[in-house]
Amino acid sequence: MTSEIGPAITILAADTKLVEPVAAGWQLILAAAAGIALIVVLITVAKLHPFLALIFGALTVGIVAGQNPGDVLDSFGKDSATRRRASAF
Repeated sequence: MTSEIGPAITILAADTKLVEPVAAGWQLILAAAAGIALIVVLITVAKLHPFLALIFGALTVGIVAGQNPGDVLDSFGKDSATRRRASAF
């Protein structure tokens, strides 16, 4: 039975295109750590609302990872619009 599943998995895996990372691995780890640290500081020290802290943390991750700030903001706009349309149904 496993011999029948093996080729099917290989065929499915052959059709996928891998996404290239924005930056090197160490930079992505640093970006994630900076984003998490910012979220914790904003919530605990600055007493900022958690939703806003998550937004600022996500922006930090995108910018520290080397993404263009305009692209980071555009991705937020596209994602928000998609979620609003999906929740309307």
